[in-house]
Amino acid sequence: DLCDMLVAMGAKISGAGSNTITVEGVERLNPVDHEVVGDRIVAGTWAYAAAMTRGDITVGGIDPQHLHLVLEKLKLAGAQVETYPTGFRVVQHERPKAVDYQTLPFPGFPTDLQPMAIALCTVSEGMSVI
Repeated sequence: DLCDMLVAMGAKISGAGSNTITVEGVERLNPVDHEVVGDRIVAGTWAYAAAMTRGDITVGGIDPQHLHLVLEKLKLAGAQVETYPTGFRVVQHERPKAVDYQTLPFPGFPTDLQPMAIALCTVSEGMSVI
């Protein structure tokens, strides 16, 4: 996201999204309007809150692909999940089912959402391994 904004401002950047980023200096950066990417941890927290309370929530301003595994885990727990280009909806009518979790670097399951996953497991039917 930062590289996209800087390129739009006139920066010369190659390798964005890879392990090696090269930035070539430019004389001037130009102002741009830029929408910041939504916080996937906050969005995931809301999603898990809805699931553990048998609720219904729609979250906007987030790319659901940034939460792909998080939303898949909620589906395994029995939630209905709909995704949109800039958001998602989570509906949990029944008691959640037990799901196993392993945290991994992005795009895996975020460590920062592990407490919410544990909270969901406390109200789920069955045994989960975290």
